[in-house]
Amino acid sequence: MPHKLVTNVLIRRKLNSELEKGHFQVAIIGGIIQLPWAIWDGLFTSEFWLPLLFMRIFSFLLPIVLFFTYRKIKLSSSLCLLLLVMSISFTSFYGISHLEIEGFQMYSIGIITFFLATGMLVIWELKYSVIYYILSIIFSILLFYLNSPLTSSEIFSNGGFAFYTIGAFSVIMIHIRYNYRFNDLKTRTELTNSIDELNEKTIENKVLYDKLQLIDKSAIVAEMTSSIAHELNTPISVLKNSSTILIESFQEILKSSNQGVNWTTVNYILLKLSDREMFNSYFKKNQESERITDYLNESGFHVSKELVILLASVGIKREDNELLEHIFKNGDYAAMIQLIYQLRIIQLMNDNISSSVNKTSEIIDKMKSIQPQTKESVLRSTNLKLTFDKAVSIFEFQTSSSLAINISINDVFEIHTSKFKLIQLWVKLFEFINLSNKTEHVNNSLIIEASIENSFVVVSFHLSEGLILNSELLNNVNSIFRQTNSNQIDPFNLNIIRSLIANFKFEIKIQDNSLIVLIPNCQ
Repeated sequence: MPHKLVTNVLIRRKLNSELEKGHFQVAIIGGIIQLPWAIWDGLFTSEFWLPLLFMRIFSFLLPIVLFFTYRKIKLSSSLCLLLLVMSISFTSFYGISHLEIEGFQMYSIGIITFFLATGMLVIWELKYSVIYYILSIIFSILLFYLNSPLTSSEIFSNGGFAFYTIGAFSVIMIHIRYNYRFNDLKTRTELTNSIDELNEKTIENKVLYDKLQLIDKSAIVAEMTSSIAHELNTPISVLKNSSTILIESFQEILKSSNQGVNWTTVNYILLKLSDREMFNSYFKKNQESERITDYLNESGFHVSKELVILLASVGIKREDNELLEHIFKNGDYAAMIQLIYQLRIIQLMNDNISSSVNKTSEIIDKMKSIQPQTKESVLRSTNLKLTFDKAVSIFEFQTSSSLAINISINDVFEIHTSKFKLIQLWVKLFEFINLSNKTEHVNNSLIIEASIENSFVVVSFHLSEGLILNSELLNNVNSIFRQTNSNQIDPFNLNIIRSLIANFKFEIKIQDNSLIVLIPNCQ
């Protein structure tokens, strides 16, 4: 994502917002101090004390009024504080401008204190300090010119030079402290933005990694489901056909052994009962049996309890007068009841089989729908080393294994075959080798090399440090991929392996304690 730009204007606005509360705290403190300063005025300016008192009261009330109105009149907190500082400055210079030398010297201490306090407590932009200092000089010169009995030299030699100098230093102090806060806030803001960007990038990378892993898994699952669905279709079709043939054959057998039974009546009754469930619960069968017995007794039929229970079991109720009449019109109604019961059981079993077959067929159709859309028959030039790098990544992700794999294959080594099938094959070989070669040697690693011989790409797998691959493993792997002598391998896993490499031509050989994979490289 793009870097979030931190401008000076943005930092200045943010800093001024942070300083707003502090500005009014300083303003209120300055206003409160005006009351004891009024007493100080009375010690040196008794003749002009009353106008000074009004000025002090104005400076006392000013921050309170501004605090409640500055948002309405759209004034910044810095400007409100500047108005108070200028009010105090004007009042102080008005008082000192009427004094003789002795009073002037004592009163200048108060002005020096005011400038120092301003430099220590106030933080604002440089423009406010410049305005405050220039206006203070202008006010003081104007008031000294209009009211002071002292000459310019007397003013400067008795404290004037000191408070002007302290005033300049207060401007510098304010500017330094403001710059320090400004740079600190800017650094913190940039650091926070950098951390946020880093966290966002970390999340993006994790999401991307999860997507890549999901793509790998989805590709394997899609290929597996497609192959498994193909393998399931044949037995499902046979099962479905066999189910139909089974019930038809059973009916023929029963017909031959029940010649006295009216089969038209039997088929009619079965058709009527086809949408009903058989009564399996003891309570339901007994309840319905009692109701059927009452009906038969009223109709003049005396039937054994066993036959009545069979009638209730197949789903016949007392309300089924028509069906009961059809049954008892038959000469050998006992044989018909038993025949209907047997056929109902077979019919129910057949319905269950058909339902399971249909559900399985739906699952197969869904499995087929997620098969890879790319045609494996369309082969492109594939970098062999990249297929191994990808396979190692998938293998480590799936198994968290410590098997060291050293791939000694040139980066420009390319073959003309399916990249997807190659990666699947390498991952499966890594799993078999890791499973069958548990070793205590830390530096033990699987070395993979490749070469071209005639029209084949020859890939060899062997162990380092003079160790050899497990002979049982070699024979086992060779048997699996040759699809012979694989009795020791779990059939389900074996079928998955076979489905992964379906329609992929390669050959595995054992040679000098190495596993050799031969892949046709037809252009």
